[in-house]
Amino acid sequence: MELPEIIATNLKIYMVINKTYITRLSNQTGLSRPAITGLTTMKSKAIQIHTIAVLAKALNITPDKLFSEQLIKELEEKNVINR
Repeated sequence: MELPEIIATNLKIYMVINKTYITRLSNQTGLSRPAITGLTTMKSKAIQIHTIAVLAKALNITPDKLFSEQLIKELEEKNVINR
């Protein structure tokens, strides 16, 4: 799994866990809806560290959680998500 896919998948997972959606996340972070959508659809060309930090804070996680495949693998093993 490439890094953009890992970030997109984790972002979507943590949005579900936090019962939030793109508009609410945009309002909480000050990031634009298109910017967040671009991350969840892997259409962003680049991502700034500040963006990761702001998203992580809004989702009540540490930034490294957005880069990790651990949760994705655990959910795949439980057949909660599939690729």
